[in-house]
Amino acid sequence: MRIVDIRELPVPISRYADPSVPSGGLTTSVVAVITDVNRDGKPIVGYGFASIGRFAQGGLIRERFAPRLLAARDIDLMDDAGTNLDPFRAWKVMMSGEKPGGHGERCVAVGALDMALWDATAKIAQLPLLPASGGSCCQHRGDKPSCLSLRRRRILLPHRRCRAFVR
Repeated sequence: MRIVDIRELPVPISRYADPSVPSGGLTTSVVAVITDVNRDGKPIVGYGFASIGRFAQGGLIRERFAPRLLAARDIDLMDDAGTNLDPFRAWKVMMSGEKPGGHGERCVAVGALDMALWDATAKIAQLPLLPASGGSCCQHRGDKPSCLSLRRRRILLPHRRCRAFVR
């Protein structure tokens, strides 16, 4: 089980509708973590995005965190059963060599990758994202649970350029 590619794309985003807060020129990072797991002839891809209201974190992602994930041994990224990614282990790989404290924009870059890793993990397990991460997404309406299925979920990206960057 490997991560075979990590792609980051900065996209424009507006921070606030409040005219007193400058929002022009803001960007955020859309991240795709591409795995070697295939389903229906296509690789499983996890998607994430950086925090709204921050600038894109492509530099940190491309220069520090993505290379660590791509260079990691399988055992450093897989769960104990060897059947899926382990986002907690991947986080340790990303943070190796970093000083303690979480200063600066590092948390935004790691957060975008972490989101994509959880998305890929849930897709590989064929589970909705929340139960895959240890939570519960079921809302009971009467006697029938209602869950949002990850297999039916679609990430709506801001424009065509984003949709094309993983093709």
